[in-house]
Amino acid sequence: MQPRRPISRVRRILFAALATVLFLALAEAAMAVLGVEEGGDFAFKVRRLDNDTKLDFVALDRDLLWRLKRGYRSALVEVSGLGLRDPREDFQKPPGVSRILCLGDSSTFGFYVEAGESYPQVLETLLNQGAGRTEFEVVNAGVPGYGNLQMMRYFTLEGRKFRPDVVVMPVSPNNCNARYNAGDHAVMDGSRGGSFLSRVSGWMERSRLYASLRRAIRTARHAGGKPDRTASRLTFGEFEKDVREFREVCRESGAKLVLLLLPYDSGKMAQKESGPCFRDFLRRARGLRLGDMAVLSLEFPEAAPPGNAGPLLIDEVHPTPAGHRWIAEKLFRHLSENGLTDRP
Repeated sequence: MQPRRPISRVRRILFAALATVLFLALAEAAMAVLGVEEGGDFAFKVRRLDNDTKLDFVALDRDLLWRLKRGYRSALVEVSGLGLRDPREDFQKPPGVSRILCLGDSSTFGFYVEAGESYPQVLETLLNQGAGRTEFEVVNAGVPGYGNLQMMRYFTLEGRKFRPDVVVMPVSPNNCNARYNAGDHAVMDGSRGGSFLSRVSGWMERSRLYASLRRAIRTARHAGGKPDRTASRLTFGEFEKDVREFREVCRESGAKLVLLLLPYDSGKMAQKESGPCFRDFLRRARGLRLGDMAVLSLEFPEAAPPGNAGPLLIDEVHPTPAGHRWIAEKLFRHLSENGLTDRP
C-alpha cells in the first residue's frame, strides 16, 4: 500500500478559504434568522446624525440617509405615496398651475401641529384666496432632522419632478448638530459610491455579521457614542458651496430659489450646544448674494421678541399654529412683492 501524498499548500489554502466562506455564510444566515438588522453599520452612522431617525414614520434611505415612510398612517401623521406629509400622490403638475416646493426640516414638516396648519399649507390657502380655483400649489417636502444637504439632494433626486416655479429652502439648525465620526457629506457620499471598492464596501455594510462587528467597535471607540463636540454635521463652507451649486440646479429646472431664515428663540437656542454655530450660520447666510437667489430673513415682531417668543414658538425652533401662519403671511408678502406669485 502506497503512502498518501501530503496535501499541497495550495489545496490547504483553498480548503481553509472554503471553510471560512462556509462559516461566514452560516453565521450570516443565523443572524438573519435571529432578526439582526441588515446594514447595521450604515444605520449606526445615520442614527447618530439626528434623533429624528428613530421616529415611527421615518425610514433609513441609502440616497437621502432617511426619509418619511411612504404610505404611513397614524392618528397624528399621514405620509403620501411620494413619501411626503402632503396630499399629492403624484408628481404631475396640472395645467395653468404655479407650484412652490417647500424643502425643510421638522419646522416645515409641521412638528407638533396638524398638517393643514403647517406654513406650506397655509401659504397655499393664502395664494388661492379669491381665485375661485386652484392656481397655486405649495408642496410640503419637510422631513424631521433634515440638514440642508439632504434637502438639496432630495430636490435633485425627486423634488424637481414636481416642476416647481419656486423652491423655498430654510437654513436648518440641524446643520449644527454635533456629529459622531462623520458629517453629512461623508456619510451620504459613502453610501452612494459607484466604484468597485464602493460596491464592495456597500456589500460589506449590508452584511449583518460585518455590521455587528463594526457597530461593536464604533461603540467602544466612542465610549458609548459620545459625539465630537468640535465638529458639526455641515460646515458653513460646505453649505455655501452646496447652495451655489444648488442655485444652478434650480435655474436649470426653471425654478427660482428663495433661501429662508426662519425665526427662532435665541434665549433657548443659546442654551443648546449647537446654538452658537446656528447663530453664526444665520449671520453669514444673510450676507449670501448668489445671482437671482433671494434671501428672506424673518424675525418675530417686538410683541413676541426672539428671547421670549411666546405663542409663536413651542420650543426654540418649532412654530405654533399661529407661528406657522405668521411665517406663511411673511412668505406670501415676499413672493408677491418680488413677482413670484403672478397668475399663471
